[in-house]
Amino acid sequence: LVNDNLTISDEASDIELNSDDILQDLDYQSQLEDGESDEITVENWEELQYYCSLTDKDYTLKLKENTNYYPTNPKDSNYQIKINNNVKIIGSNGSYIGDSTPDGGVYYESNSRYITYIPIIAEASSIDVVLENITFKWIHTFKQPDSIVMQLDSGGTTYIKGCTFDTIDTMVGGGSVVHLKKGEAVLEDCSFVNCNVPKAIIMVSQGQEMIMRNCYFANNYGSEHSTCGMNTSRSEERFSRNAETD
Repeated sequence: LVNDNLTISDEASDIELNSDDILQDLDYQSQLEDGESDEITVENWEELQYYCSLTDKDYTLKLKENTNYYPTNPKDSNYQIKINNNVKIIGSNGSYIGDSTPDGGVYYESNSRYITYIPIIAEASSIDVVLENITFKWIHTFKQPDSIVMQLDSGGTTYIKGCTFDTIDTMVGGGSVVHLKKGEAVLEDCSFVNCNVPKAIIMVSQGQEMIMRNCYFANNYGSEHSTCGMNTSRSEERFSRNAETD
């Protein structure tokens, strides 16, 4: 079944989005322009992991041009990126977070490239995170009970602007590309294409708040739900050629 006009799922109908309330509390534009720390170009996944884990100060990190970032060992959770400061991560030309080939992370028993843990998690208390102009592609997570690429659990604010999520597979349990478990988030000018999920690309836990502006969803597939878009209210996003199960 192909549905060009995805609807809010019934199970999440009691989750409300109040743009005015969030905008009164958040000065997220100032976070984008904040110059507290010098910009550091990170060379690989381990450097990105290292600076995100620090607690001494806040960091601004730039991905290196024409470089992909992927865990050295996708089966070892010691390579998980745990964000512990108010980090700002900026993409660059040709850089992306994901495997080196489109099928590298596809799940099958003998493949060693799919990730068995949540690759990126923000869980330190009340931190604010900015992700700007980053491409995420060619990522497959296979973690019980829920496969998730990015989990936001700090209670702070996450601002994701101009990011692309392409060919992401999270096909276990309540898997999703982005899961806002605790806190607030703003997604603006982001694209989600060619993603395979069980229930929703964007998951927002009960009582949390998210603003979405001008986000685009196309050629995505949801295996267990009536909508593969998201499980919460939304505003100003566009959908095209997303598929779902009957």
